[in-house]
Amino acid sequence: MSATIRLSRYGRAKRPFYRLVVVDSRVRRDGAYLEKLGVYNPIPAQFEVEVNASAAIEWLNKGATMTDTARSLLRNQGVLYRWHLEKSGTATAEVDEKVAAFVEARSQKVVADKMKVEQARQKKRQAEADAIAAKQKAEQEAAAAAAAEAEATKKAEADAAKAEATAKAEADAAPESGAKEVAEDAAGDAEGEKADDGEAPK
Repeated sequence: MSATIRLSRYGRAKRPFYRLVVVDSRVRRDGAYLEKLGVYNPIPAQFEVEVNASAAIEWLNKGATMTDTARSLLRNQGVLYRWHLEKSGTATAEVDEKVAAFVEARSQKVVADKMKVEQARQKKRQAEADAIAAKQKAEQEAAAAAAAEAEATKKAEADAAKAEATAKAEADAAPESGAKEVAEDAAGDAEGEKADDGEAPK
């Protein structure tokens, strides 16, 4: 039988947690397992991992294989490093000290990597917010310019209509003034003719 260390999924939709288990390589992912080695909960901000290092090393010594995710978890928890040190004959006290230092360094690296990812996300969100604000400002400026242009057009049309009305009024008044002048001229001519005929003008 070929044993494999892998994750088995539990939990509900969008709220998963996993068990680190040893299974027969021919068994489906969530099938019956030979032994439970630990748990992994990815939901919290600082994800939770618990591993039985001695049991995991025992299975590794028996030739068990690992999936990529299981290998990553065992590496981060210092299990693979402990396995390597024990195989090399390192003293137990020294193994514990080195593994503790390794796990602390890995933990700090994971936290730093998460901070970098979060900063990148915040920067992206800020850039998107700035782009939206710039677009809204441009739209507001365009609307203001369009309103100002419409107001100017309306004013120009009103001025043109007013000028046209004034010109029309002047044109209508001009014939009446001309007729009055012609009548006055005719009256003056008539009086002149009477004077010539010997009649005194009244």
